[in-house]
Amino acid sequence: KKTKKNMTTLTQEEQHDCEKDCVAEAASQVEIARLSTSNVIEKHKAYLSRGLFGGLGAGFVALDASRPWMIYWIIHAQKLLGTELSKEETQRCVDTLIYCQHSGFGGGPQQMAHCAPTYAAVLALCELGHPEAVDREALYQFFLKVKEPGSGGFRLHVDGEVDVRGTYTVIAVASLMNMLTSQLTIGVAEYVRSCQSYEGGFGGEPGSEAHGGYTFCAVATLRLLNEPIDRVSDLERWLCRRQMAVEGGFQGRTNKLVDVCYSFWQGCALQLVSEAQNQFDTTPCDPAALVKYILFCSQSSAGGFRDKPTTRPDYYHTCYCLSGLDLMHDPQSQRISPVFNILKKNVPSLAPTNIQ
Repeated sequence: KKTKKNMTTLTQEEQHDCEKDCVAEAASQVEIARLSTSNVIEKHKAYLSRGLFGGLGAGFVALDASRPWMIYWIIHAQKLLGTELSKEETQRCVDTLIYCQHSGFGGGPQQMAHCAPTYAAVLALCELGHPEAVDREALYQFFLKVKEPGSGGFRLHVDGEVDVRGTYTVIAVASLMNMLTSQLTIGVAEYVRSCQSYEGGFGGEPGSEAHGGYTFCAVATLRLLNEPIDRVSDLERWLCRRQMAVEGGFQGRTNKLVDVCYSFWQGCALQLVSEAQNQFDTTPCDPAALVKYILFCSQSSAGGFRDKPTTRPDYYHTCYCLSGLDLMHDPQSQRISPVFNILKKNVPSLAPTNIQ
């Protein structure tokens, strides 16, 4: 008979099961030997190529409003693996993305303009080498429409919610497109700082629970604006405590399970915080444990990366997992720009546009 002293919660049981799965996966010497071969890289490349041009299953209809995201996740992951598209393949991707723009970009042709697919579409076009395909004047007018003067932040779409995601995506895209004006930046830093929680991390809006994705958005926004980060020691402590002791990967929030996508969200936020303190050669997390989780627990033998050993691979986790791996190099050797998550060489140098 259980007493109050030895009762466990569902959260504790799920955490215990996840730890057992990860330990078993990492302990398999056969798995480790297999993952050390170059063959698995070719499987990743094939997995990504099938997703871009091979046709998707019926289940992907749920992601109909995420077409720019699908293209970005796959293209960025391919770039990190060294895959280059042909001229014809590149043009197919560019055409699909351009069909999604009418002011901002929608999740598909003729869909409502939204900051999230706008961000994904612009990143993808930069990775494809065609940032000039964006109608910057129309995009700027969209950003003005979603600016929320009362808070300083941005709505995700016209009449939508104001949060750190919308704010980061606008600031990041405006920076890439060389149209980061005072009309857009006014009040942004103050709004972002208001989203920092008592824990030290950032929530989606003032008063919300700290979350890894929102924390990255907040820290990256402040870095893009060259604004100081408040309560740095609390923030760094919160980020470090998200790395799991047994699994080695990061969780997204307190009392949540490990998830490989936070290799980027939490890992990149940690790097940006270190850079803000001019500490370019140190990392407070355990990189070796993180890499072990990525390679031995997240990597699928069929190609692609998964959230954790009991789940299936997908393009989202493959993208951010590979980005997290790149961050494990020293800053001079990293290929990605941490504030944008595209290759440094693909960050455009556009002339100013005539915006009004």
